[in-house]
Amino acid sequence: MISRDEFEVLQRRLAALERGAAASRRAAAVWRGVAVIAIAVAVVVASGSAATNAQPANNVPAVIEARQFILRDADGRARAILRMDADGPVLAMHHEEGKASVRVAATKTGGSLLFRDARGLPRAALGLIGDRGHPQLGLQDENARGVVTVGWVQNIDEGPLVRVHDENGKPRAVLGMVKADAPGRAPVPVIRFKDPFDKELFSRP
Repeated sequence: MISRDEFEVLQRRLAALERGAAASRRAAAVWRGVAVIAIAVAVVVASGSAATNAQPANNVPAVIEARQFILRDADGRARAILRMDADGPVLAMHHEEGKASVRVAATKTGGSLLFRDARGLPRAALGLIGDRGHPQLGLQDENARGVVTVGWVQNIDEGPLVRVHDENGKPRAVLGMVKADAPGRAPVPVIRFKDPFDKELFSRP
């Protein structure tokens, strides 16, 4: 049987062990906290360094300068070209076979838009002509001959005209506004028909 003195010694040793365990737990908690703080600081420092060295996703050049840009398809064929010509900027788009399809240009008199068929022949054009920039629309047949033109006559102060041409390019019908005979009068409507030999068949007024 354990004596009273031995029992008190055991109690003192057990209390000492409990105090030691509690201190160990407190020390472990402190070290865990220190470790967590250290890891957090390391993450913040690494993130700041990466942000400093890496470019933001939206950091794109504000200006790109060149005399020509070429857009190619998956096979390496040039399908669109943006370039500077002597008269101004030009955007040309091509078919798969390499033939020009659409051309947009800006010149000193204004701008123009040209459409070509699969053979590369011009079929429709819209633009400004003459020194005064009169608008005009031109339509051509399969042989690239002018068939219909709509617009103002170049450098003439008359109203719009619709002109229909034959296969030889001769005007056969005209509908529009022309300058009046008397000075100061407004343009008057007119309609005219001609034969293949340029002889007038019908005219009003």
